[in-house]
Amino acid sequence: YCAVHRDFRLLLKLEWLRGLLVFFAIAAPWFVMVSIQNPEFPQFFFIHEHFTRFLTKVHNPIGVKLSAKSDPAYIEQLLDLVDPEREPGRLSFITRMGAGQIREALPGVIEAATKAGSAATWICDPMHGNTFESASGFKTRNFDDIVDEVRGFFEVHQGLGTVPGGMHVELTGNDVTECLGGAEKILDADLNKRYESVCDPRLNHRQGLELAFLVAEMLARD
Repeated sequence: YCAVHRDFRLLLKLEWLRGLLVFFAIAAPWFVMVSIQNPEFPQFFFIHEHFTRFLTKVHNPIGVKLSAKSDPAYIEQLLDLVDPEREPGRLSFITRMGAGQIREALPGVIEAATKAGSAATWICDPMHGNTFESASGFKTRNFDDIVDEVRGFFEVHQGLGTVPGGMHVELTGNDVTECLGGAEKILDADLNKRYESVCDPRLNHRQGLELAFLVAEMLARD
């Protein structure tokens, strides 16, 4: 009604606070009790019903992001749902585990996928697992952590005999100061000089080139 008539004043008259309190008072106890009796319910309700079930009907390529908490035991079940034919090019696993955890968390996931006959492409996202808030209050990433996660990604694949298939990197051609470190040695105190992102911190053009050359060296060794 509000959208059709372009009159949103009605929304201001709603009892938002009381309504939310009543909703949670009714829904929360039910959700907790069901979860206690069925520990798989949160995974089923939030992940399977709202995401996985719909992806089985999609025919275009799918990317699945894997964190350091990804359970190797769930990989085969996921493959059976979204890539039952094990079709090359259908599925990409995008790992975003963090520099400190990728070497421990990634092998089990790759081994489980390989055992299940996966033809998925493995892509490294070294950005999102290494994001933190700096002392000055900026959302940032450390260039050394980004490089270390990429190195760990290559090391694990080399050790298992699998193929590192790609990378996802957030960068810009502009001379921003959003990520710490790199050849310029950007410090916390430098972030406010040219921090332009309204979402995630990006590598600037020099950091991006530095990472590209380092990855080229890794590929040459691999």
